[in-house]
Amino acid sequence: MLDTLLNLYNIAENKGITIDTINLKKKGVSIKLNNKCYIGLSNKLNGDFETRDVLAEELGHCCTNSFYTLNTPLPLLKQNVDKAERQAKDWAIRHILPLPQLLNSIKNNCGDLYLVAEDFDTNIDYIKDAIDYYTRKNVMPSYNEILAD
Repeated sequence: MLDTLLNLYNIAENKGITIDTINLKKKGVSIKLNNKCYIGLSNKLNGDFETRDVLAEELGHCCTNSFYTLNTPLPLLKQNVDKAERQAKDWAIRHILPLPQLLNSIKNNCGDLYLVAEDFDTNIDYIKDAIDYYTRKNVMPSYNEILAD
């Protein structure tokens, strides 16, 4: 898990993304100004695993250029926010829960998603989000196929 967090910091450094830990009400925020991305992480994050999850999603905004503005007309705002958040989360999932490791963990834990979440030091909702993502991309085999191998 620590390797993943370090990899995320390396991605940010290689892309010239500035990361600061600051006093935030939210867990994280990312903005793009003058073609440069900045990420703020809350100084109240609960350890490396939460930092990893929040950083991955904020990096997802930067690496997929998935931002939205409050100047967007109201009828389109929710649609733009949802799309940007989904793209950022999808990027994060690909980097935190790569499909081969996820499938291996599901198989090794006989499909118990709570144990899979423990393997990745994350919560079960993140595991379910990853399964939904890979299913949406049509690359997630069924549980029977995973467990039968």
